[in-house]
Amino acid sequence: MKGLNIHNLVATSLQSVTPLFDIVIKAYTGQVKDANLDRIPSYMDIPAKARVQLENTQNLKHIEALNLTLVYKRFYIKASALSGLNRNLGTGGDYIQFDNLFYKIVQVKYDFKTQWFAVVGAESDRLGE
Repeated sequence: MKGLNIHNLVATSLQSVTPLFDIVIKAYTGQVKDANLDRIPSYMDIPAKARVQLENTQNLKHIEALNLTLVYKRFYIKASALSGLNRNLGTGGDYIQFDNLFYKIVQVKYDFKTQWFAVVGAESDRLGE
């Protein structure tokens, strides 16, 4: 059963406080080895829209191996499906590209079942780190 999309009811009010931004979801699709046997990850680009907020470190304290020197942001992502965000930790992981920075998805906070997801990303200036 599809849930009530409350976001549609309050979207106009939210836009003035936290506007929607264009982002790119970099979904991990696997890896190959180069001539030096270094692993090169590959990603599929998925364009999406998101509301972006700084994440409160109190909300993050339960994440294992939390690095408090990084910047963490919460992304409320509008997408019909986000396959790959719940991947096994042994994979390369998925990223969000926003404002010329990359955010490794470290937690899927919510799947609202109404084409909205909330995820937490750790900031980096390079993909794959």
